[in-house]
Amino acid sequence: MHHQNIQDTPKAVRISKSLLEQEYVAVAILIGNDFVIEQANKLVCKIWGRTQKQVLNLPLFDALPEIVNNGIEELLQKVVDTGEPYIGKEMPVPLKRNGRLEVVFFDFTYSPIWNDDNSAVTGVTVLAVDVTDRVHATHDLVSSEKRYRTLVEQSPLSMQILSPEGKTLHVNHAWEMLWGATLADLKEYNMLTDKQLAKLGIMPFIKKGFSGTPTFIPPAKYEPEKTVKSMTEVPYRWVQAFIYPIKNEENRIEEVVLIHQDITNLVETEEKALELAQERLELISLNLAKDELIALASHQLRTPAT
Repeated sequence: MHHQNIQDTPKAVRISKSLLEQEYVAVAILIGNDFVIEQANKLVCKIWGRTQKQVLNLPLFDALPEIVNNGIEELLQKVVDTGEPYIGKEMPVPLKRNGRLEVVFFDFTYSPIWNDDNSAVTGVTVLAVDVTDRVHATHDLVSSEKRYRTLVEQSPLSMQILSPEGKTLHVNHAWEMLWGATLADLKEYNMLTDKQLAKLGIMPFIKKGFSGTPTFIPPAKYEPEKTVKSMTEVPYRWVQAFIYPIKNEENRIEEVVLIHQDITNLVETEEKALELAQERLELISLNLAKDELIALASHQLRTPAT
């Protein structure tokens, strides 16, 4: 399709009168081969960092030289050539505002403006929303999530992240080393229906964590193969744990984190120490009994002799 300079603009004017009243959408009407800015509402001028007097009746790329070679001209030309609208999401656009260059992100629509007999595209209507804050917030959220996952993965403590329904969503390397298993081994496992935990008497502590209260879970001897048959590498572990919920801004629980501390060696050392203490006590008792027996025998032998 040949590019045409607009000869009469009644349709563009009619379009702009309704659009320019928008307070939340940036609107511009671009006309002709050079995309002359025929109309621009106050919001789009504010986003551009210019006044209406500085941009009206100028070609777009003369009014905003910083956006040259940013792909915008090709997109506008495509709308003119095809007559089809173009919708863009979170497009970064460099704009010179307040004396410095800033990158602004837009969701936008480029729509063709046809002449009165619909035989040629004479311009483009631009509707745009500044989503820079949303993009930055999303980036910050992703960065925060990445830091959180890195912290979990590199933690020396065993960490198990569960859904509010009790399914395991993620385990870290320390958890895999502790239990000799992987997340795949837990695909059918639900902590809230674990009969072994109930038998050990610690399910009330776990449910308290799932209900929204950070809770310490007392020591228990857990035998994983009794619950998950594929977890047979580790016969048992003595662990104590801490469970806490992660809530969103609406105070709803999104995840539940369970941190295990392996105290197997400590418990077994204490058990061994207790066994040794009992053996020592038994030896002391035997020695006392032997001394008493010798004393009694000596006394009995001395009495007849006397």
